[in-house]
Amino acid sequence: MSKERFIALLTKRFLNELLPEEAAALQLLIKNNAEYAKQYELFSAYWSEEGLDHSRDQVMFKRITAKISEHEDTFNFPDNPAPLLIRKALYWKAAAAILIIACALFFYLSDSKVNRADHVKNWAVETTARGLKKTLLLPDGTRVTMNAASKLTYPLSFKGGLREVYLSGEAFFDVAEDPRHPFVIHTGKMNIKVLGTAFNVKSYAEDGASETTLLRGSIEVTLSDRPADRIILKPTEKLVVNYSKTTRGVNERFSLPDSTNSLTKITYFNTRDTTIMETSWLQNKLIFNDEDFGSLARQMERKYNVDIDFRDQELKGLRFTGMFEQESLDDALKTLQLLEGFKYERSKDSIKLY
Repeated sequence: MSKERFIALLTKRFLNELLPEEAAALQLLIKNNAEYAKQYELFSAYWSEEGLDHSRDQVMFKRITAKISEHEDTFNFPDNPAPLLIRKALYWKAAAAILIIACALFFYLSDSKVNRADHVKNWAVETTARGLKKTLLLPDGTRVTMNAASKLTYPLSFKGGLREVYLSGEAFFDVAEDPRHPFVIHTGKMNIKVLGTAFNVKSYAEDGASETTLLRGSIEVTLSDRPADRIILKPTEKLVVNYSKTTRGVNERFSLPDSTNSLTKITYFNTRDTTIMETSWLQNKLIFNDEDFGSLARQMERKYNVDIDFRDQELKGLRFTGMFEQESLDDALKTLQLLEGFKYERSKDSIKLY
């Protein structure tokens, strides 16, 4: 699939107009092409960052909408809602054209030899495979512990007013205090701004939600598709950004936090165990409390470096509570099997569930 196709799908993604099959095609491109994945993350941050200069985009928008206005009088359908719908459709097409132009310009610049050499020279990319974790020290003294199947992109030296990094996956940040240079973490779903604090960020592309958990300090979160909304977290609070379907039923948007299910307190496994569930992976623990099997399986894939295939889709709805720490994969599966009567077959790197 050509880069033009990728740009077209990305355009529809930011306009919330992706059909289900198109969303799947875009995710497949991002998953199988590291360059596309990087461009997706960087452009998400670019498009949502309020501090960036979008004046040229606005000029193009005014020119296109002016052209649309010149032809609005040709829609002569009195007492009929069709003209309004047509005008809205034209405005969406104008916005799409602007985004395509911005994408093309962005990708052109990112593909240039000068920028490519600069990226290789001044930026680093750290990754962790499934089943592994890694701790690293950033140039400013910030300590980052990365969970399995994660990627962190960061500059070799922080310059300018912000310390910015890009995360895909899960990591625990202990940020070096520097009030004059806020630390910003960009994910595909939210942007987190801090001064000096300790918190966990979980943002896997295949999960149905992203979350950040604050242990100490203070952080400010903005959602990628609603940059004007700012959520301030206090210590022991957790923000969960869920996906919800739009009225059309084919697109995904990010839900704002509410008092019932999005902005919550950190959780403990039980009253006798002081382990925080959101950061239990740092102690090599996999804790789950009334977790559906589909979500638990994704976590097990990362922890044990294995692919889990549900041959019986109804098994995804099974719910489990428990903790795995030193258990092998077979021990973990047999424990779950005792609770629910499913069957499984195991090869070297894959599990089939029946």
